[in-house]
Amino acid sequence: MAAQSPTLMTTTLAADERNARDARADGLFRKLVAAAAFFVLIALTGAALSMLWGGRDAFTTFGFKFLYSTDWDAVNLKFGALVPIYGTLVTALIAMLIAVPVSFGAWWLP
Repeated sequence: MAAQSPTLMTTTLAADERNARDARADGLFRKLVAAAAFFVLIALTGAALSMLWGGRDAFTTFGFKFLYSTDWDAVNLKFGALVPIYGTLVTALIAMLIAVPVSFGAWWLP
């Protein structure tokens, strides 16, 4: 077996050190991304709980009928959220119909 030249040994050591440094950086990056993902889940859970807590009066007063009722009578205090929910969904659908083709560059349009 032939002996390796000092230049080749130095290059091999440098490559090994670089690989070890890259592995440490990859591990740190993986932990950072996992922490960010965990933070996002915690934030979404907090937002959902906050909305549930804020809407508890509507559900205790009107029950779950509040979600599918179309009533909106301020005089008799009868309220339903179906119309605003429907409007939000239709608006989001229209926005998606416009935004998705634009996001792809509308390559099929002349």
